[in-house]
Amino acid sequence: MKSSIIPRQSALHDWVEGLNITELPTSYQVLCGLSALGACLKRTVFIDQLRWKVYPNMSVMLVGPSGIGKDVMIDQTRELIETTKAIPVLGGKTIDHVKAEMLKIGSPAACYIAAPELTAFLGGKDYQKSMVQELTDLLSTGNKCDVSTKGEGKQIIPFPTVTMHAGTTGEWLARAMPDGSLEGGFLPRFVIVCEEYSRKHVAWVKYETSRMGLIAAQQAKAKYSKAVKNIVAEMCGKAYEMIPSEGAKDFYRNWYGNRFSYFSAIVRPYANRSRDHIHRLAMLMALTCGRRHLEEVDYQFAAEVIAHVAVGIDRVIAPIVVGQRRIRR
Repeated sequence: MKSSIIPRQSALHDWVEGLNITELPTSYQVLCGLSALGACLKRTVFIDQLRWKVYPNMSVMLVGPSGIGKDVMIDQTRELIETTKAIPVLGGKTIDHVKAEMLKIGSPAACYIAAPELTAFLGGKDYQKSMVQELTDLLSTGNKCDVSTKGEGKQIIPFPTVTMHAGTTGEWLARAMPDGSLEGGFLPRFVIVCEEYSRKHVAWVKYETSRMGLIAAQQAKAKYSKAVKNIVAEMCGKAYEMIPSEGAKDFYRNWYGNRFSYFSAIVRPYANRSRDHIHRLAMLMALTCGRRHLEEVDYQFAAEVIAHVAVGIDRVIAPIVVGQRRIRR
């Protein structure tokens, strides 16, 4: 993915410029930078589909080999979210801890969960299926999530609005992804970006970047952080519907009609869920451009991101699903 797909007036350019001295794949930077904004906005903005509302909290799964920078990217994003003080960053490595913390947040129960090593977060293979289902429920953005137990009695998490950043390898998906993760809705709730290698090689980030370059990168990241804070402050306490222009409606209508053509038939459940991902991407892009409505350019950007995502998913996940089906037979 090239940073040139980002509209010229978007504040996201500052985030990418700030990380440009690293080896981090541009796709990781773009998706995590936008996702951080979406997490901090909670449910203050939305796109209304009458049957449901699309909120900006966008979970991201970074797939790539060890050493590509998944941990670093998630650390950078967590730091950005923490500076806004808009939502809590939940620690802990068990689903019970996550639920207990979410019960304390209030309404909406908006939070950020970092899982740089998804394998460790999900635990042992016998435990994973249950963990995946419970996470799927929390990531569903429904009006409530019932986490009642016999011991604790009735417990309801109001308006769960979770943003999760997870990191894993294609090998883990191939070996250990629980059956039904695609059809059951766990994986489709993430924007999954798969990269095979870093976009460039930098042996010494500190020593191979000029002092002025390091200062410029620091300033650019700070500028994006300020932009995120300003957007969040402006939308705070509101319930604001993002309205599409006629051009945006036409572009999305055409994309929607052809969305399955971007993905192989084997990952159709993910293709279907991508209809909400493109709305989130367009909404967040519009906000970083200083607009409170949706233009065609926002959906053009979002469609290019989804096209990049589709290529990676077909390369990494489709063969896994085929293999699982052969085993079942």
